[in-house]
Amino acid sequence: MKKLYVSIIVVLLIVSAITSVTYAWFTYVERKSLATFEAGELAITMEANDSNIVLDILVDDLAFIDYENEVILDKYQTFNHIASSVKIDIISDINAPLSKHLITIDETNLIPGLMYIIIYEGINIEDPSMMTTDYHTYINQIISGYSTKEEQLLAVKAHNDQMLILMYNQVLKADDQMTFQIVMWGDYDSLTTPEAYLNESFVLSLKVESINDKGEITP
Repeated sequence: MKKLYVSIIVVLLIVSAITSVTYAWFTYVERKSLATFEAGELAITMEANDSNIVLDILVDDLAFIDYENEVILDKYQTFNHIASSVKIDIISDINAPLSKHLITIDETNLIPGLMYIIIYEGINIEDPSMMTTDYHTYINQIISGYSTKEEQLLAVKAHNDQMLILMYNQVLKADDQMTFQIVMWGDYDSLTTPEAYLNESFVLSLKVESINDKGEITP
């Protein structure tokens, strides 16, 4: 496993079976080693004592969907296949103390049109084939019971917030690995200028703060 120790690095985030080109910028704060953060084939060491990593995921050439036909009806049965999925692992160092990790997403500069779900897969997954791939069923369980698109998107946001809190409450032991996915689509109807969708790109900014389990970060 390659560990990167430079202050700022620019990397290509390699994700299998996606239709979009995804890049990532890692900002690294150096402190005592606590855990390793992995996205695709890249790894960077996380640090203790309120250290953090900022990961800006630039999604270019994202596949756009028709919300009614593809999310609600799955009319074309392509929803799962056109998703852009980023698998992210947080791996506790073999000599690390018990630790917790607060993941936050900054949507301040996020332009309309990006739809994403966060899927917490678990700790120490032994069989990668058990990871979620039926995204249509997954998202429909989230929005079930909500009649309008606005309500459904709010339900997705609430789900994402719950996943971040759930992951923060997981205490990692030495050599534990916590895995989650961020799955993304372009929502054509939500774009400010839908006719220019071919030129749209999105930046999703994640911050990961890592502390020992006796510390506390307000989610």
